[in-house]
Amino acid sequence: MGGYALGSAFDSKSGQMIMVALLLMVGSFYAGTLFGNNGPIYVSQLPSNSSSPSSSFYPLDRSLFLKCHTSGRECMSIFTNKVALTYRKTPVLIPETGMNVCPLTFNEYIPCHDVSYVKSLLPNLDVSRREELERHCPPLENRLFCLIPPPEDYKIPIRWPNSRDYVWRSNVNHTRLAEVKGGQNWVHEKNQLWWFPGGGTHFKHGASEYIQRDFHDWGIGVSVLFLEFLYFKLPQRDCRGMKIWSLYGSGKFDVCSYYAKLRDMNDISFPWNSIWSVKAPRQQSGEIVEHLLLHCDIASGLWNVVFAAFGIHWVMPKMVAELLFGWQNWLGNMITSETGDLRSAGVVQVLDVGCGVASFSAYLLPLDIQTMSFAPKDGHENQIQFALERGIGAMISALATKQLPYPSSSFEMVHCSRCRVDWHENDGILLKEVNRLLRSNGYFVYSAPPAYRKDKDYPLIWNKLVNLTSAMCWKLIARKVQTAIWIKQENQSCILDNAEQKLLNVCDAVNDSKPSWNTPMRNCIQVPSAQTNFQNLRTRAERLSVYSESLSKIDISEKEFSSDTLYWQDQVSLYWKLMNFSKTEIRNVMDMNAFCGGFAVALNTLPVWVMNIVPSSMKNTLSAIYDRGMIGAFHDW
Repeated sequence: MGGYALGSAFDSKSGQMIMVALLLMVGSFYAGTLFGNNGPIYVSQLPSNSSSPSSSFYPLDRSLFLKCHTSGRECMSIFTNKVALTYRKTPVLIPETGMNVCPLTFNEYIPCHDVSYVKSLLPNLDVSRREELERHCPPLENRLFCLIPPPEDYKIPIRWPNSRDYVWRSNVNHTRLAEVKGGQNWVHEKNQLWWFPGGGTHFKHGASEYIQRDFHDWGIGVSVLFLEFLYFKLPQRDCRGMKIWSLYGSGKFDVCSYYAKLRDMNDISFPWNSIWSVKAPRQQSGEIVEHLLLHCDIASGLWNVVFAAFGIHWVMPKMVAELLFGWQNWLGNMITSETGDLRSAGVVQVLDVGCGVASFSAYLLPLDIQTMSFAPKDGHENQIQFALERGIGAMISALATKQLPYPSSSFEMVHCSRCRVDWHENDGILLKEVNRLLRSNGYFVYSAPPAYRKDKDYPLIWNKLVNLTSAMCWKLIARKVQTAIWIKQENQSCILDNAEQKLLNVCDAVNDSKPSWNTPMRNCIQVPSAQTNFQNLRTRAERLSVYSESLSKIDISEKEFSSDTLYWQDQVSLYWKLMNFSKTEIRNVMDMNAFCGGFAVALNTLPVWVMNIVPSSMKNTLSAIYDRGMIGAFHDW
């Protein structure tokens, strides 16, 4: 059908004219390419009183012609974007010849995160607190003033939602990250693509299982049969691991000694001999039964074979007895004592510390949970570039000496999965920054070796964390498998009592209307005050229309708030008509002066995410944006 229509078109007179025009264009291109002068191009601005361009304004070499219309009259300009490393001058002037293009080696240049410049500052930086990972902007005369080029062989990005799992290799060609983190399922090479299975350092089997583990319908029957079989062989939940162990012939504990107890009672056909033919590890000093049977490398590999044979996808629990009980919504159940999921726990906004390629955030999106993901620009190459190419909200930042560029009481959850942050150091000042950012009754989710390992200095680190969090009046509500979760309790009397005992310092009153930008971290805790608890609003949709009391403190009325919301609804509708784009062509959006977030709210029904930026020179309207269930940051343009 399409071929016939095309053929008919070229049989017509108009089709012949199109072919002639195409031939002329091709001929002109090759004439300019093969015979043109490749030297510097003279550029001139046509006089405003010229109604028709003169031939003297057209050089014979290759040029870029830009047609424009000003004051109803046609004009012509010629621009040349030369490749040249150019630095900023004062005053800032845009050259008449157009902006130069930086060399290709600068295709991932990030202002204020230039490695060579930071190296020159190292003697004056507090490296023990990782100050080198923060923003360090060079003097104006040392800042680039050229256009950052795309990578070689850059392609139009794959559209969302496919981009969550696949991006073009040529757009972010970092092979080292795939080599180093491939075993943790961060990213894998797949022909011309990068494939993101959804894994992370602490959730190799995928963020979806880490967040929410649900049985599929097809697996329920076989899972029940398998659990029923185990029920008669394993201890009840309240039994301790030591009760199931008996000495083997050698007088040592091992996995096979427990298997031998089960073997005679085995009443199903299963290739146990081949599974257990691998030599099981002997018990090491300080090793517990749960680790030996479930979590050591050999045992976990054997269990993977067992469950795979039954068609079951499973992640091992902490306790042996917990094999008898299915679970779903892992983090949600830990938070709510197995009564609900993250949404029912009131989690709408999450801060993911050390996010990697942001797979945790990607798999929270189906739950309508907005995540501000950040990671430093460090030895892992530019992991944030991977996240943005996938269409997932993320930014470069670091927990070091300055407050993060987010307002106080903005997140219901702060998440750290092997985030490489030493929370226990420097009197827990980084934990106190987390306390500043968490809302009342917010959660700190910590998945890292100190939460479960008993070797090296991990127990010492864990004890420090427990002491620090107790001093801040946090409550440890769950510690399962490899994850610990605290809740920030707003207990004014507890904080004041601990301050009297010199367990912590209480912060002086601060002006919340001032943006948190380049603000030194404070080694103290703010005493909680009465405030609106937005966690009572269960869904983000409800929050979008909420007028935040924080706006009244900076003299923005409810009427002004509503007018801004209505204005941007009309404007966004107009923008989309003018751009003539389909709804899936745009994914990453930044509002450089977000005010109350009306622009992002107007885009809420579209498959985009919006980084709401509030300039540091403005009043703090970012608190209201977070109260509406959206994300953003302060910035100094």
